[in-house]
Amino acid sequence: FPPVGDRYAEMESDNGEKLTFILRNFCEVQFHPGLFLFIALLFVTVSIFLYGLRTERKEIDFDEAQQTTTDYSIEVMYPPKDARDPEEWRDFFTRVSGEHVTVCTIALDNEELVRALLARRQKYMHLEMFMPTATKLRRNKLKEQVATMPKVSWWKRLYMACMHMAFSPRMVYNAIQQLERRIEELSKKEYDVSHVFVTFETEAAQREVLRKLDTPYRNVKKNNLSALPEELRFR
Repeated sequence: FPPVGDRYAEMESDNGEKLTFILRNFCEVQFHPGLFLFIALLFVTVSIFLYGLRTERKEIDFDEAQQTTTDYSIEVMYPPKDARDPEEWRDFFTRVSGEHVTVCTIALDNEELVRALLARRQKYMHLEMFMPTATKLRRNKLKEQVATMPKVSWWKRLYMACMHMAFSPRMVYNAIQQLERRIEELSKKEYDVSHVFVTFETEAAQREVLRKLDTPYRNVKKNNLSALPEELRFR
């Protein structure tokens, strides 16, 4: 800051001590200036509140102008692990919303099964590379088709070797059979519920459910069931 000589000064006393001088004003705020400041503060506070209210309403108008699936759907996170019956969820949300539930999807924690299904699909696509053009694989006759597949050309063998892929139809067929047994084994397991997705018939039903089930995060973290009325509890 630039030096100010009329409000701040320094000097030394006779004994060499440094003295500092600061100009002090003894003015008093009168009633009228204080009143004007209070009115200005009140005006700014009310203006900010009204602006926020108008912005919230405009946000709702913009959201309603563009229809998406999220306007009708909700996601239930951390549901009971054994709540696998979609009808149970449908009855619950129908009771809470008072309207019809269109779709209820139960997502299971079955990543291992999904990875096995994906690997099998990749093996089938790999096996199609050995087939002649315009020829389709038939799963019920897969073994016969593999036995009659033509010999793989050298450039295909080189490409598959570079891509770390099996270059023999028999090797791919054996891998598919192993995956089939693995998928059958995994399909018999009972998986926990990870997420639940519910789609309502109207936006009003979705908003009514969100309004009724709204609760502070601390209640969710502590699983405080007493924070909701008994009729709004899933179980």
